[in-house]
Amino acid sequence: MNKILKSKKAMQISRKSVSAAVLVIVVISLTAYQILIPALAKTANLEAEINPTNIKLGVNQHQTFNATVSGGREPYQYFWGIIEIVNGDEGCFTLSTNNETVDFVFVKPCDFVKLSLTVVDARGQSIQTDTIIYEPFTATSTAAFVIRTDGRYTWAINDDGQIVYNATDSRTVIQNVIDATEGPIYIAEGTYTPSGNLQPDSNTVIVGAGWNTIIRPSAGSSVFIFEGTSNSHYQNVTIKNLQIDGTNLSSGKGIYCTYVDNLDIENLYVHDTPHSGIGPDFIDDFSITNCLVEDVALTVDGNGIGIGGPSQNGFIGWNVVKRVNRVTHYGNAFVIEQLQNDTYSHDITVMGNVGEDCDGSGFFGVGVQFCNIVNNHFNNNNNGVFFPVWNTNYEPSAYVNIEGNTCNNNTDSGVRLDITNQEMTYTIIKGNQLNFNNKGVVTKCDKTLIDANIITGNTDGVFLYQCASSTVTNNMIIGNTDGLELSTTTFCMINDNYFDNTSNEVNSSGDIGSTFADNFGYMGYRRSF
Repeated sequence: MNKILKSKKAMQISRKSVSAAVLVIVVISLTAYQILIPALAKTANLEAEINPTNIKLGVNQHQTFNATVSGGREPYQYFWGIIEIVNGDEGCFTLSTNNETVDFVFVKPCDFVKLSLTVVDARGQSIQTDTIIYEPFTATSTAAFVIRTDGRYTWAINDDGQIVYNATDSRTVIQNVIDATEGPIYIAEGTYTPSGNLQPDSNTVIVGAGWNTIIRPSAGSSVFIFEGTSNSHYQNVTIKNLQIDGTNLSSGKGIYCTYVDNLDIENLYVHDTPHSGIGPDFIDDFSITNCLVEDVALTVDGNGIGIGGPSQNGFIGWNVVKRVNRVTHYGNAFVIEQLQNDTYSHDITVMGNVGEDCDGSGFFGVGVQFCNIVNNHFNNNNNGVFFPVWNTNYEPSAYVNIEGNTCNNNTDSGVRLDITNQEMTYTIIKGNQLNFNNKGVVTKCDKTLIDANIITGNTDGVFLYQCASSTVTNNMIIGNTDGLELSTTTFCMINDNYFDNTSNEVNSSGDIGSTFADNFGYMGYRRSF
C-alpha cells in the first residue's frame, strides 16, 4: 500500500516537473520570438536619407548635413564621401565627418558636388543615398533655374532646390522654364534633344556650362527662334556658353531673331545648320563675341554670322567662322546687309574675327555706314572684304573703315568695293596685309583712301576702276604682276608708294587728270613717278 502511495506521489511530482519544464520552454520560446522577429523585420527595412537635400551654398558658407537611418540592426557605420564634382576639383570644398553628421564648406567656385552617404548595419546590410550641393559657380549662383539631363530625362531645379519640371522631351522642360521666369537659366553639361525650336522671351538669359552643353533638336527648323515686330521689340536676350548642333534640322538657322534690343550672343559653337549659323535681323545694341561657327548653310543660301538691317550699335568680335557653303549665292563668313529700302545699318564694329575657307567672302557688306572692319583675318575665301553691286534702291554704304586686316589667298580680291551705282564714298583702306589674292584692292568707289597697306603677290596690286578723287598713298606694292592699274578714273592721287612688281608698275587706260608724285621702287631708282 505504501509503495502504491509513493508511486502516485512520484507521478504527481513528475507531472509537475514536466509542466514546469514545458512552461519554461514556452516562456523561452516566446522571448526568443519577441527578440528574433523584430530583428528580422529591421534587417529587411534598412533606410537612410540625408538632410537637407539639394541645397545651394556660397563660398565660405558652412552647412551641416545629418543622416537619418531606420531599420537594420544597430550599431550603424556611416561612410561619407563626394562621388561627383562638376566644373571644379577636390580643392573647392572641405568635408568634416562625425558619424551621422558632416560639415561641408565651399572654399572656391565650382558647379556642384554630389555628397554620398553609405550606411552599414551590424549584420553587414548597406544602403547608399546622395544629395547635390549647388553653387558657387557664377552661372548657377544667380540662376533662377538649373536644367540637367541624364540622356533620357531632363529636369529643372528651382532656386529652392526643388525639381519643378521633369520630362523625356527637353523642349518641354526648357521652354516651360523660359516661360516661367525672367531670371537666368543655367543648362548643365549634357546633350539635350528638344523636339522643336526653343523660343526665348524678353529678359531671357540662357547660360550653358560650355560647349559640352549641347542643344541638338531632333527635328524642326532653327534651334533658337524669337521674332518681334517693328512695333513690338524683344528686349534683353542673352544666349551664351553652349553648343548648337543643327544636324537634325530640316531647315533654318542656329539662332534666328528679329527686332531685338540689347542682344548678347557669346561663346557658342554653332555647326551643321541648313541655313546661317547666327542670323539676327533688325537688332539694336547687340554683341556677338567669341563664337565658333562652321559647316553651315549646307542646303539653303546663308552665312556664318549674318546681320540683316537696318541694324545698329553693334559689336561683332573675336569669332571664328569656317566653311560656309554657297548654294547659289552668299556663303560669307560675316555679313551686314540692308533688307529694306532707304534705311542703312550703322555704327557697327567687326573686330578681331577669323573668316576662312568660305565659298563667299570673309566680310560682305550692303547698305552700311559708319562701320569699322578692323584687325580681322579673312583668308582662303572668294573675297576678303566685299561690298558688291546690289539693290540700287538701297542706301549706299559710306564712311567705312577697313583697317589692320589680313586678307590673304582669296580667289578674287583682298578688298573689293564694287558699287559704282550706289556711290559708296569716304572709305578708308588702311594698314592691311593683302597678299596672294587675284587682286589686292579693287575699288569702283569715289573718295576712297588706300593708305599704308602691304600688297604683295597678287595679279594686280591695286585696281582703280571708274572712280574719282581716290588716293593711293604710303603703300608697299611689291611682288605683284601689275602694281597699279587705273581704268576710266578721274582726278586720283598716287603718291609716296613703293613699287617693285614683275610686269608693270603702273598700267593706265582712260584715266583723266590723276597725279603721281614721290613714288619709288624698282623703277623709282631711275626716276620718281
